[in-house]
Amino acid sequence: MARQANNNFRANSGKRNAILDIASDIFLKRGYQGASVNEMSRKSGISKETFYRYFRNKEQLFLAVIDKELQIYWDGLSLLDYVEKDEHALRTLSHVGSELVKYLVSERTMALRNLIFNECSNHPKIGRTYYSLGPERAYKAMKKYFDRQKRKGVKWRLSSRVLAENFVSLLLHKITVEQQCRIKRRPNKLEIKKISSSVARDFVGVYRDN
Repeated sequence: MARQANNNFRANSGKRNAILDIASDIFLKRGYQGASVNEMSRKSGISKETFYRYFRNKEQLFLAVIDKELQIYWDGLSLLDYVEKDEHALRTLSHVGSELVKYLVSERTMALRNLIFNECSNHPKIGRTYYSLGPERAYKAMKKYFDRQKRKGVKWRLSSRVLAENFVSLLLHKITVEQQCRIKRRPNKLEIKKISSSVARDFVGVYRDN
C-alpha cells in the first residue's frame, strides 16, 4: 500500500512538473494573455480535465510557474545557510551576490520579470506572490545571515533588516535597470564576479565596524 502511494505521488508530481515545464515556455513566448490552456494541454500530452485537477485556473498556474522559475534564485540564497566563519563576510557576500546577479540578468529571468510587472495591475496577486517569493525572501535570508554574524560578535552599523535591504538594492538595482532598459549588454561570468566583489567590498567597508 505504501509503495503504491509513493508511486502515485511520483506520477502526480511528474504530471505537474510536465505541465509547469510547458507552461513556463508558453507564458514566456505568448505572454500571460496570449497563453492558452489548450496549447499547454496539447503540448504536455495531458487532457484539460487532468490539467484542471492540478490548477484551478490560469492565474494559479502562473503563480506555480513563478515558484518554479525562482528555484535557482533560492538555491543562490541558500548558500548563506552554510556560512560559519565571520571573517569571510566579504567572500560570502561576493559569492552570493554573483549567484543572484547571474540569475537575475539571464534572458529568461528578465523576460519573466517583465511579464510579471505587465500583469500586476490586472492581477495584483501575481505581483504580491512574486514579491514574497523573490525580493522578500532575499531580504529574510540576508537578515538571517546578518543576525547570525551579530550573535558571533561582528559589529554592523545598522539593523539586520536594513542591511539586507541595502545590500540587495546596491547589488541588483543598477544592473537590472540597465538590462531592462537595454543600456548595456548582458555581463559575462567574469564581469558578474567583478561587479559582485566590488559591491561586497564597498558594502563591508561602509557598514561593518570591525
